Amino acid sequence: MEPYPFLATVSPLAAAGTYVYRLHAIDKDEGINGEVEYFLLEGGDLKFEVDRFTGWIQTTGQILEEGVEYLLTVQASDIFGKKSSPVLVSVIAGERPPQFKNVSYTVFVPENRPAGHV
Repeated sequence: MEPYPFLATVSPLAAAGTYVYRLHAIDKDEGINGEVEYFLLEGGDLKFEVDRFTGWIQTTGQILEEGVEYLLTVQASDIFGKKSSPVLVSVIAGERPPQFKNVSYTVFVPENRPAGHV
């Protein structure tokens, strides 16, 4: 499924039905055989639901706690029951701190540069 990484934020004051994140899975079959459904396997403390046909994660209207990270496990399935690997979606109620995608970064800084200049 995509888009990866599965990170989202939502206002702690979000009303029921607020769109939070949309998952997208592709089945290479054509027509009705290519349709995909989405299922919330666990997590979210009943504060989120996944639209079975669109992949949209939405709020249910229950109160969200500011700064709390909700972890939702979602899986996609085709019409024949072939399932994707489950994915973990992280939803934070409020602001998400900056995130680095890579494990490490390498930067070259010439040693003869003055302090404060890169």
